[in-house]
Amino acid sequence: MPTETIVIHYSVQNGGDGSAYPKFMASKKLAEWDQDHMDEGWGESCDGTLEIEVQEGGYVGSDEVVTELGYLLNHWLDDREDWELLDEFKADFFPDGVPALTVKMDHEVNDHYYFVMHGDAVVAKDFAYNPDGESIATEEGRAALEEALKALTQG
Repeated sequence: MPTETIVIHYSVQNGGDGSAYPKFMASKKLAEWDQDHMDEGWGESCDGTLEIEVQEGGYVGSDEVVTELGYLLNHWLDDREDWELLDEFKADFFPDGVPALTVKMDHEVNDHYYFVMHGDAVVAKDFAYNPDGESIATEEGRAALEEALKALTQG
């Protein structure tokens, strides 16, 4: 059977409790950037590359591989405008600007999240936090997040 080689890049994360785990990245540059800028890092770089041979008909999922856009959004969604490395990251990985994003709700899939979309692909999820009660995604919340994302992509 024919085989294909797939290259996967990773950055080892510090779990904070003595544990460590790999975060899979879409590029070597992103894995290196993550290592150079993590809060609880290591004494030396802990990034690398895996080469996997997949036989024809085999499947390797990509849900665990963090793309540059996913990395940006996950950090930005956690900290919003307070992510101090935002401008540096955008300059390194999106010198021509962050691509346009939209937000959709899908109550059949999950009432508690907004889905950040790049075209037809879900690139991030944002929890629909509501301090006054149950956290359910609303049209007002969707519109507010989409407006905030416009500032991120245009700024």
